[in-house]
Amino acid sequence: MAANRTSICPPAGGRTRGWSRHSASSNKFSVAERCSSAATLAVSIMMTLREIVADYIRYRRADAEQEQRWFAIQRTLQEAVSHAALAVSPSGKRLSHQRRIPQSVLAKSGRRLFVSLPALSKAKSFEELHETVEALIGQIPGIGELTIYDTALRIGAHLRLEPTVVFLHAGTRVGARRLGLSVSRASIPVSEFPHAFQKLKPREIEDVLCIYKSELGTEGNPPSSRRGCYDRANPEMHRTCAGR
Repeated sequence: MAANRTSICPPAGGRTRGWSRHSASSNKFSVAERCSSAATLAVSIMMTLREIVADYIRYRRADAEQEQRWFAIQRTLQEAVSHAALAVSPSGKRLSHQRRIPQSVLAKSGRRLFVSLPALSKAKSFEELHETVEALIGQIPGIGELTIYDTALRIGAHLRLEPTVVFLHAGTRVGARRLGLSVSRASIPVSEFPHAFQKLKPREIEDVLCIYKSELGTEGNPPSSRRGCYDRANPEMHRTCAGR
């Protein structure tokens, strides 16, 4: 059952039409007292899984698709690999997941990938591509499972290879655990996820697990009051996951 969403505070920006103090006066605390932690109260409302998926589709899917298209339209595999390894966005800026990784580390990753372009081009599935990328750059200090996945996903966009399972890394592992799924493995079949997730592609489920990890939870493991990767008021944070 969806939570009661009646606002206890007047809307932001002074817009009060349709809002009444009387609608929020069901207990002894003053409006001022009850609104003092409005941000915390707002994020503590549990979203249903169906609402989370709908929110992702409405607000996040287009951005993810645009990012994938950027790597898909590169003229050559070498160009795609260069942008993928250096985490270059369509705007020319560093993509948020790799923002804290030194340029020298990403450049080293790129060099290892460049000399193995034939091996990358021979991948017949995303899973095979991911395995190849992991073998090439996984031992570089500063390169973790998130960067391995992101790099493979970007190269895969150019090669028209999509994940068929949901890969786990630091951010997605938290979300999967909160859904009650076993996370002592590298990936999870889509069939193990709740029904609401079945309309999403595996890479979109990965996105949701990261973005909404603080809003996922079972009855015995309620969501945290923190938003984790996603804050609609601050879109720049929507693709920030823990780990490298």
